[in-house]
Amino acid sequence: MFEEIFVKVYQNKTEYKMDTENQIPTPTDKLSKYWSQPPKQDITLDDTHALMSLHTFKCLKDYSRSQPTGAWVGKMWKKQKGDTWFLCWFGNDSDPRYLKNHYREILLLGDTVTPPKGEPMPRTVEYYKKRGDADQELILLQMAEIGRHTATINDLQQKLERGKIDAIALEVGDKITVYDRYRFAIPLDAEIVRFCENNDGMRVKLLKSNNSHWPVGSTIVVDRNQCRKAEE
Repeated sequence: MFEEIFVKVYQNKTEYKMDTENQIPTPTDKLSKYWSQPPKQDITLDDTHALMSLHTFKCLKDYSRSQPTGAWVGKMWKKQKGDTWFLCWFGNDSDPRYLKNHYREILLLGDTVTPPKGEPMPRTVEYYKKRGDADQELILLQMAEIGRHTATINDLQQKLERGKIDAIALEVGDKITVYDRYRFAIPLDAEIVRFCENNDGMRVKLLKSNNSHWPVGSTIVVDRNQCRKAEE
């Protein structure tokens, strides 16, 4: 099955300024003829990144879990660390007895998909197909849930508006029914004593009670939306 490669993407070279002074040396060791790698001309480097096509990327040998055997100047490979791919190559070191290991983060030309940061690296087209189906199902479930919540909110708003209409005609001395399930398990009859300064609530005297903390005759403050005018 075709294996997808997921690295950072740029559409064309004009979108990323590359430093032409960064160059991969040409392999000269006799062993290099037995090692396959893409032409260095197909890779553009700066101090931190390597820009290449998907085809060039696939031509690089993958050594994410090991180091390549044999070392010579100009030898290239790729390595994955976490969610990031790197181009690696051997270059000259200041000490002629050793080679220097260089690496650059890979930027890929084209429309290759980049996964969200922190997401495990998906590898196959089949993964994205299954993920797309799951996402579509989740979207439908979320839309249904939003519809249910919207209906509930509309119902509550209608009840709130009805409560405001009932409250408009209330006056001091009116008999009302208090709906306060936090303090009382059932609706209770009360009489309006006075309204609060902001007119959002009122102090009422209980005419009935089922709670020893607020016996008949005690006064409590309730919100207008908790009250309905008693039927005569």
